[in-house]
Amino acid sequence: MMEKLHERELSSQELKEFMKFAVDNFTDAVFLIAENAEFHYVNKVSCESLGYTEKELLNMSVADIDPWYDKAEWPHHWEEIKNSPGEPFETRHKTKDGSLIPVEVRTYRVKLGDDDFMCAFARDITLKTTAMELISELEERFNIVFNASVDPVIILNDKGKILTANSVACQAMGYTKIELSGRDIVDFLDEESKQHFKEIFPSVLKNSDYQCAVTFLTKDGKELPVQCFPKIITDEHEEITSVVLLEKFI
Repeated sequence: MMEKLHERELSSQELKEFMKFAVDNFTDAVFLIAENAEFHYVNKVSCESLGYTEKELLNMSVADIDPWYDKAEWPHHWEEIKNSPGEPFETRHKTKDGSLIPVEVRTYRVKLGDDDFMCAFARDITLKTTAMELISELEERFNIVFNASVDPVIILNDKGKILTANSVACQAMGYTKIELSGRDIVDFLDEESKQHFKEIFPSVLKNSDYQCAVTFLTKDGKELPVQCFPKIITDEHEEITSVVLLEKFI
């Protein structure tokens, strides 16, 4: 009867075979790189993502796939890796057809026999990069609409602290964005509105259709009555990220 695997230790050869299988099938691209920047090992993902065969990649170097490779800087980078694991960094890898893939790379020193190598793990971050670009585009569009609004708009966190305000709100209240940011909104309300807002804010957080009338005090002490139309902004976990106060002058 075959001896159960968990009842014995793996032999040296079995362990080598297992480690090779694990690295060959690792979900990130893996490169074993010599001091002269040439590849001495590449896994399946490396080949598939870049469009080269294993034989082709093993006849190439970092300079062939990284458009930002700096030959003069490489020795310095190599010495850094020898002393400690490198900080993850983002770059682009050039595929066989010339397209560029955004990747996050982590590098480690590996000593095999008397030789030093660099083991680089490259993770494709195309989805992350695309998402960040989309978020940036949406933020830009929001800022255009936010600042183009003819009505005052103030954005709060779920504690009632002001995150930002548009130019109409700032001009009406007589404060700059910097002066408003980080302050509690009740600091800018008259006494009656302060108490009213504190009482209703929990309800505002539960109901985006909640409306309320409050009176702001401008920087020079004048009263500024407005009707507020709060809108709750949540993340993918339904957690409140901000409260947008759309206001109408009364």
